[in-house]
Amino acid sequence: MPLSTQQIKFIKALMQKKQRQENKLFVAEGPKVVGDFMRQRFPIQSLYATATYISENENLLKTQTFPVTEISEKELDRISTLTTPNKVLALCHIPEYEINEQEILNRWSLALDGINDPGNMGTIIRMAHWFNIRYAFCSPDCVEAYNPKTVQAAMGSLAAVKVIYTPMDALLNRMAGKIPIFGTFLNGQNCYDVDAGKNGLLVFGSEAHGISPKVASCIDRRISIPPAEGQIPPDSLNAAVSCGIILAEWHRRNRL
Repeated sequence: MPLSTQQIKFIKALMQKKQRQENKLFVAEGPKVVGDFMRQRFPIQSLYATATYISENENLLKTQTFPVTEISEKELDRISTLTTPNKVLALCHIPEYEINEQEILNRWSLALDGINDPGNMGTIIRMAHWFNIRYAFCSPDCVEAYNPKTVQAAMGSLAAVKVIYTPMDALLNRMAGKIPIFGTFLNGQNCYDVDAGKNGLLVFGSEAHGISPKVASCIDRRISIPPAEGQIPPDSLNAAVSCGIILAEWHRRNRL
């Protein structure tokens, strides 16, 4: 049965942040992203897929409880945000997570202050998943994690990392004295010399503005990534690149 005009209108409306927030739903697209969500039991409301996708993923779909609607490639093109629509689109529930303070105290978590590029946000979430970091706390002015571009950049990692939007200074003040709080700055201690330990909060600011003054006042340890000897570096690395470098180094030494 073809998609109704009302269904198409509703799915396309979810490309807008206001509609995502009101309906508590977001769009995920493509076999890789949707497949990862299904395998990790992420809450999916409904799935729309071509006959080819349904046939190729019959066993995986049998383990799911949400409705699956077969659509044509032309219909998929009408509801997709991708330049080249890719076989499957899912409507996923936006999860509501609570802060488990005990869990935070025993491991590393990320704190993102003013990250406004969806690609950077998605890449950071993906790296958090890679390094087994369960929480990514975001200031209210960060880009939305369920923006279609962020979802595509994060791939299926949104199912493994708990993204929580919260006033950043309040969170850091709450955790002050309980765990170390590190922040990335241009003039901080060399991150390769830092004894990072097994737990803490690692704060990243936006490429354009860095960590805000209010949040910076809550940080115990300022760290930076030194350029290669003799190099005159650009003003800064973007947050996603910085995150990858620091997490890889600390993982190598401390096994996050």
